[in-house]
Amino acid sequence: MFSAASENPREKSQFIYEMYTMSTSGKEVQPITSFRTLITEPVFFRDKERVLFIQDQSWLRGKPNYKLWAVDINGEKIKSITLQMPQFSGTIL
Repeated sequence: MFSAASENPREKSQFIYEMYTMSTSGKEVQPITSFRTLITEPVFFRDKERVLFIQDQSWLRGKPNYKLWAVDINGEKIKSITLQMPQFSGTIL
């Protein structure tokens, strides 16, 4: 599983990133995502055939807007993951 850039057909000076799988021989490459944005940081789940990755929904359009996703290694079951972060109070513990 890896993330790679390809030329954006709409904007020739820009790139889009997607996630792919590759056979061990390196001869077969299959796309897993089709977001047409920035896909990065793929990490396998432990003991599962699923991968976590980050998508920047605002890729090339200003301030980053990151979203966490999980997908099985064949790209069929994809799910958005929401993280609940505590509010920072501005004090040191």
